[in-house]
Amino acid sequence: MRNDAVPGSYLTFTLGSATLKWAFAHLTEQQVLISGNKRPAGRDVMRPHGLVAMHFVGRFFIMQNYYEDHQLWQAQLTEEERELRKLLKIVRKELSHAPEGSLSIAKQGGRTWYRRRFPGQAGATYIKHSETSLICRLAQKRYDTLLCGAIELELKQLQAGKLLAFQNLAAVYDGLPELWKPFVEPHVLPDDMFIEQWLADHQNTASGDSFKSKSERIHAMTYRELQVPFVYEPALHLDGYGTVRPDFVVLNVRTRRTFYHEHFGIMDDPGYCAKALAKLNDYHRNGYYEGKNLIITMESSLHPMDPDEVADLFRHYLL
Repeated sequence: MRNDAVPGSYLTFTLGSATLKWAFAHLTEQQVLISGNKRPAGRDVMRPHGLVAMHFVGRFFIMQNYYEDHQLWQAQLTEEERELRKLLKIVRKELSHAPEGSLSIAKQGGRTWYRRRFPGQAGATYIKHSETSLICRLAQKRYDTLLCGAIELELKQLQAGKLLAFQNLAAVYDGLPELWKPFVEPHVLPDDMFIEQWLADHQNTASGDSFKSKSERIHAMTYRELQVPFVYEPALHLDGYGTVRPDFVVLNVRTRRTFYHEHFGIMDDPGYCAKALAKLNDYHRNGYYEGKNLIITMESSLHPMDPDEVADLFRHYLL
C-alpha cells in the first residue's frame, strides 16, 4: 500500500487483493495511523498489510482493511471446506436410505427399458414404467455415489490450498447419460442451470430502471463482454442503513460467489464523499468486504474511470 498524496491530489490505496482509487480535493493535514500505532511521515511508504485507519483533519475519513490477502484466502478455503463437508454429509445420508441394487437404462426399438441388478445376481430384473419412484431413487443413488467421489477429491484439493472448482462437481450431472438426467435432482447445478436460477432470484428484486450514468453503461458493457452474469440495481438490506440498491450484483461462475458492485462517481465532492464512506462502513458492518463479496469502483472529475482498468478489476474478481 502506498501513500503518494499531497493536498488536492489523487490518492491510491491497495487493499489486499483490491485496488481502490479515491479522489480527494482540498484534503489537508493528513494523518496516517497504522496498526501498532506506528506513524510514518506524510509521504512514507506504508506496509502492504494490516488494519489501516486514516484520518484527515477537517474532513473525517476512516477506512479499515479487515482482510489481508492471506486472510481472505484462508477464510475462503475454510468456508468452502465447511460447505463441502456439509454437502458430503447430506449426500451420504441419502445413500444410506437408497434402495438396494443398481439401475440400467437402455432404449431399444423405440422403447425405453429399465432394469435393476442386485449384488451377486447373474441377471437383471425389469422395472415397470409405472414404478417411477424406484427408477428415480436408483438413478439418484448412482449420481450421489459419483458425487461423493468428486467431493472427496475436491476436499483433498482444498487441503492442498487450492480453491474449490465447482465445474468438477457440476460435471458429475453433466456426465450422466441423457436418459438418466430426468430422474436425477443434482445437488450441484451445471453452470447454465445455476446461472438461470441465480438471475431469476436477483431479478425479482431489481429496480427495473435504465442505467443512470455513462459509468454504469461502461460497467454493464464490460460485464457483457466478459460474459459475467449481472443484475442492475438489486435490493439489498443493510442493518443500520436500510435497503440499498448497489449498482450491480454479479456472479463469478467459476467459484459460484456473488459480489455486489458499488460505484462512487463524485469523490471530489466532500458531501458525496462523506456519504460514500458512511455507506462503505455499513457494508463492512453487514459482512460485505472488498475482495470477499464486494467490488468498489470510484472516480472524480479530475480522474475519470479508466475502462481498461475496470475490465482488469472485473477479470481479477469474476473470471
